[in-house]
Amino acid sequence: LKVARKGPERQRYMMGRAARGLDPLARPDEGVWPMDTRDFAKVPGRLGRALGAVDGCIAVLPALLDRQRPSGDEVAAMRRHSKRIVECSEQLLRVVEGYQVGDALRLVAHVAARERAPEVVVDKGPIRQSGTGTFSRVSGRLDAAQYFVEKTARDVVRLPTGLRPTPERASQIRGQLLALIDRAGRLIEVIGAGRPRRQS
Repeated sequence: LKVARKGPERQRYMMGRAARGLDPLARPDEGVWPMDTRDFAKVPGRLGRALGAVDGCIAVLPALLDRQRPSGDEVAAMRRHSKRIVECSEQLLRVVEGYQVGDALRLVAHVAARERAPEVVVDKGPIRQSGTGTFSRVSGRLDAAQYFVEKTARDVVRLPTGLRPTPERASQIRGQLLALIDRAGRLIEVIGAGRPRRQS
């Protein structure tokens, strides 16, 4: 099922490894997966998953910070993921809107190293607002959101030269990216307002 959901190049890579008795899900030696994106059709879905993860964090984080303080490491992780979401969304927005050709080249270098899956899978269930590990769950969702934005950015700049989204698709993507920039920015403010607890 995982193979069936991939693009043709990714399928050929995975089936070839399986035929040789190797792990079809293993990362290539050069560290960059074969492309599994052919056009802009998948972009809104990926950005939508990132946006859903960020919205889920916005919904629970203020109340969570009212009840307890995160550790310094937890604050740093949540802030780092939120900032990367903003950075990659801003750069991807410039590429999609065609502001500067050089933006695509800089974005390739910026996100190429990020080829791993997020540590926590984004699901549709609510984040529990009690119990241990809640800040870790928030950080995991932000990590997942960062992954989806970076994957989208990496794939878009590897699409064939001259391939552009339709005006309707471009408008949809632009709206999602602006929402990600705004909401991840709000998260940074919320995280900054909560003082980390002292380490024992």
